[in-house]
Amino acid sequence: MARRTKPLKADPLPKPERFFELELKNEEAPSLTTMESLYVLAAELFDRQPWDLIASSDLIVVEIAPKELGFCSIMGELGEVFALQVFLGDEGYRLFQRIQKHDALSAGEFLAMNRGVMVEFVRKSELEAPDRQFLKAMGHPSGKGMMAPKFRTSRPGYHPWYVTESEANLLAECIRAVMAMLDVMKEHQDVEFWIKEDRYPLVTLEPNGQKYHVRMVDIPESPLPMPKMPVLNESRIQNIRRHHFPSKGAIQMDHFYSVVPIGEAKARKSCMRMAIAIDAETGFAYAPEVVSAESLTGDVLTNVLLNAIEAVKAVPQEVQVSSREYKMLLTPLADTLGFPVKFSASLPALEFAKNSILEMMGDSGPMEY
Repeated sequence: MARRTKPLKADPLPKPERFFELELKNEEAPSLTTMESLYVLAAELFDRQPWDLIASSDLIVVEIAPKELGFCSIMGELGEVFALQVFLGDEGYRLFQRIQKHDALSAGEFLAMNRGVMVEFVRKSELEAPDRQFLKAMGHPSGKGMMAPKFRTSRPGYHPWYVTESEANLLAECIRAVMAMLDVMKEHQDVEFWIKEDRYPLVTLEPNGQKYHVRMVDIPESPLPMPKMPVLNESRIQNIRRHHFPSKGAIQMDHFYSVVPIGEAKARKSCMRMAIAIDAETGFAYAPEVVSAESLTGDVLTNVLLNAIEAVKAVPQEVQVSSREYKMLLTPLADTLGFPVKFSASLPALEFAKNSILEMMGDSGPMEY
């Protein structure tokens, strides 16, 4: 069993006004007051050992903003990872549902979808230098085997990174809500709170800010939002039309993330994001495109397809994709140049190329939950 951790009464080191300033350049680094509060809350959460009472599938829901929810998952029932993971918003809830269904997600796909904050309790060897500096300022015990809180935020397409001021406050509020739920469970030990699928306790703070209230709510998975359609490059399209390129072959297309980190030292790292086009018959890979996490998927796919058309000086007889979203995004270009986009659950040539690229980059395939 993991050892408990409590803050010391005396502060051994002078405390800075803010933490993680170098790592959060151009963002609001968390203040001393905010991080002291978050540290104390995390220590109390760890001492209460919530994973002995709550499974990771037993969400505690918190209203983090008007019409936006945070979904708190307690991890630790297996004794391997001890953490509070907060999935944020509709996209966070969709990711949680996919995890519960054991969908085959790669680590890159998980990072591409994950928006949330978390505190994980780890051993000193798992901490980075800024974490250790923060814990020293908090007077955290440094005994052998001592567990320590590590605070992180996740943004879609990026590796977990240090919390900003607003993210630290959000995480603190979620910890308070979880502990309020623990109090309710202690008071009502005969009540089963997680017995119906997609029905969870919602923890809200009363208007006077003095007491939390818990009520059960049904939260079905929300539909996927409409993707933002690409802006077509009319000059490139007109140039292709003027050349009267022949129509031949089929192209298979995909877009994916790798866990390969991209970014400067001491800065937030994005995942490598790539779009590829493959000749369906020969398996020939056209020039892939590596783009930022913020790039619109539709723009990325249409640009890679235009590159392939210009490279072989031919318009495909058809384009094949394994995502209905990608079919929708490529349809405007397809209609303009006169070829169909077809959905197929299996694209062997593309999957072979994609898996080869991911393996070369060190991605090990679907995650284990």
